[in-house]
Amino acid sequence: MKRIGIAVSTLSGVLFFFACEPITVSVAPDGRIAFTREEGVFAVDLAGQKLTTIHGTMGPEPELATVVRWSPDGSRVAYVLLKGKGFGEVYELWAGDPATQERTKLLESQTPILYLGWSPDGKSVTAARGMQDDKAKGAEILVVEAAGGEAKTLAREVSAVHHWTAEGKVVLFQVAREHGENTRFYVGSIATVDPGSGTVTGHVNAASGQNAWLCLSPDGKRAAFLAVAAAASEEGLDLPAPDQGIDADKTYAFTYDFESGKLEKFRDDFVHYVLYSPDGAKAMFVTTQEDRKVLQVRNLAARADTVLDPAVVTSASRQLVSVPMYPVWLDDDRIFYWKERVIYGRSATSLSAHVVQLSTGERKNVQHVIDRLVDETTSGQ
Repeated sequence: MKRIGIAVSTLSGVLFFFACEPITVSVAPDGRIAFTREEGVFAVDLAGQKLTTIHGTMGPEPELATVVRWSPDGSRVAYVLLKGKGFGEVYELWAGDPATQERTKLLESQTPILYLGWSPDGKSVTAARGMQDDKAKGAEILVVEAAGGEAKTLAREVSAVHHWTAEGKVVLFQVAREHGENTRFYVGSIATVDPGSGTVTGHVNAASGQNAWLCLSPDGKRAAFLAVAAAASEEGLDLPAPDQGIDADKTYAFTYDFESGKLEKFRDDFVHYVLYSPDGAKAMFVTTQEDRKVLQVRNLAARADTVLDPAVVTSASRQLVSVPMYPVWLDDDRIFYWKERVIYGRSATSLSAHVVQLSTGERKNVQHVIDRLVDETTSGQ
């Protein structure tokens, strides 16, 4: 699937059970944005307007860069390349150093690699990929040393999205069962996996569709996630019968405190996305108002909401396939996101990257900067 513009692999992400790989960007501790597009994998410093090529894909052999993720210290980037066509497609996981241009191939997969993670010490990379068993519920997560080595299975039938804690454990959504037959609606739990022992510890039960969100607070003490319902026990989940129809897009945002075990609903309206700010004092949300996706931020202490943009884009479509794309924090005061703009007539549209500053409310279109830097870097290749 061709990448559209620039794409967000954030400190959190989508629970992709069965999907085309998402459009992603990732933000380093120093604010550099790693992204993929048709020309390759890049890192951009928007303030200094400087672009670094991590992996070019304009060679004679067909390659397409997909998912990308910075290491915790911002020294390396993990990314995925799709090579070949049709039944010969292969997904390759690489780790690259933008400073030295050194790259290491970590693994190959016959199924799409949907989400990446790094251990807190930067020594291991985790990759969630689709399972080849059509009856399997969810994805499987592999772990491999960042310097290269044999990949090992960390978990199966889980969400693609997963997050390492500072203690070296992995938080994810463990699928227990499908609610009904062929509904693509799942009952499971927010769980923690110990990579050393393989022990899985369930924390809170939830019900979700194929795409939902899971993220951690910066201190790792809380998880925020989207679900149709959540409860301390599976019996407590208030779910309609499968034959009554379930709208998996009508999800609420919940928070769970790992220390106290307290489960709360973040807000009462339907939410498409939630993500803590780097300092943990705020959270951004995407909600729907009058058929538009609205980007807003909440001061968690004051519980006060501010609308930042009343019309944002959270998905891209091509050939009947829709993939999510969501805003990401650049720092505690700026958010990177997308808008749609009309380029010809009323029907031809394109996506443009924007940055909004919370303290001033100023919104800037930065797509032209990214396009210019990529064109200058790749011209003649």
